[in-house]
Amino acid sequence: MDTFDLESKIEYTPKVLVMEYILLKYHNFLKSKLEDKNLSRGDLVFLYNIFYHEPLSQRELAELLFVSEAYVTKMLKKLEKRNILKEKLMITLKARK
Repeated sequence: MDTFDLESKIEYTPKVLVMEYILLKYHNFLKSKLEDKNLSRGDLVFLYNIFYHEPLSQRELAELLFVSEAYVTKMLKKLEKRNILKEKLMITLKARK
């Protein structure tokens, strides 16, 4: 009986399956790290893009994330209500609307 050789198996595994596995592991990692901070992965996506692409208008943020402007407004209000976004940043984002 042949032994299981992971190195040789990976070579024949479709790349999309490898990427799916990596993403699954990453999402599980994020979920475990964000639970105690009361953040979801969706919240984190918004926060990443706001802080790494600042300054952005709400319209630019919507285009960047491929979502509607209404959804951006809803998410920003949610993050502001939970005191995750600072008031000064919210004023900046609203002014750039």
